[in-house]
Amino acid sequence: IRKSEATGPLRKSVRGHSGLSVITLRELTELVSRVFRETGSVDSGWYGEVSRVRGPSGGGAYELEVWALVDQCDGLAGGIYRFDGKEQAFQSYPDKGFSSLWKDRARDAWGKKYGHPQVVLA
Repeated sequence: IRKSEATGPLRKSVRGHSGLSVITLRELTELVSRVFRETGSVDSGWYGEVSRVRGPSGGGAYELEVWALVDQCDGLAGGIYRFDGKEQAFQSYPDKGFSSLWKDRARDAWGKKYGHPQVVLA
């Protein structure tokens, strides 16, 4: 691959997982809100009033939800959270033993070299 005038310098993915830096609640909220910020609501006719978000959602026919499975986050205890796009906040949900299961599965998918991720968004 050569450097192109149109694309600029070649891009390179760098993975430096030292484990010393933990994502903050502010950073996580900013990341999720840029994609799933609620921009209003609309009466869909079939489903009643539904949220409008920035991403595609079948013409407003259904809502998009973001769930955060948190292990490490500065300012947010480990657990399961749903992101409320209107309030721009994470709402806690009961864990019921799910944390240990997702951590094991995430570690397997992520690779044992890196352990498990701090946060998984679903």
